[in-house]
Amino acid sequence: MSEPDEVREAEDRLLASQRLEADMARVVGQARSQDGLVAATVNASGELLQLWLDPAAVNLGADRLGQAITETARQAAEFAVQRSYNVLARALGDEFTAVVEAVGGTVPARAAGWDSAAVTGPAATPGRPALAAEEDEDVFSFDLSSLRSDR
Repeated sequence: MSEPDEVREAEDRLLASQRLEADMARVVGQARSQDGLVAATVNASGELLQLWLDPAAVNLGADRLGQAITETARQAAEFAVQRSYNVLARALGDEFTAVVEAVGGTVPARAAGWDSAAVTGPAATPGRPALAAEEDEDVFSFDLSSLRSDR
């Protein structure tokens, strides 16, 4: 890496670290159950922010509905945690983020084999709300480290 590239990377990390608290506060994960009857939005702290139930979900019965809600919220929380690591990587860089990941245990992407950069909410269907896509402040920037399969 040339010196101008290293300077630019350091400046990018400085900006990301200055915005870290605000960026982390905006991180959410969204998931929809396989049958499409339950959708959840959870923040990185695990707080359930939004729960959507299809009217047909009442036909599942109390136990199955409870399991569907719990599993969907858990998956949304995993997405939020993964996105938190991605935000953290912009501020700390890949090497230091890997150290943080090692302390915190296996990250969701590594454990489940999914790449968070490719995860988007399902499209809306009639009668079902779309899960909002995560917005990036700068639509012209792209974090290449988010494409790594171990992030």
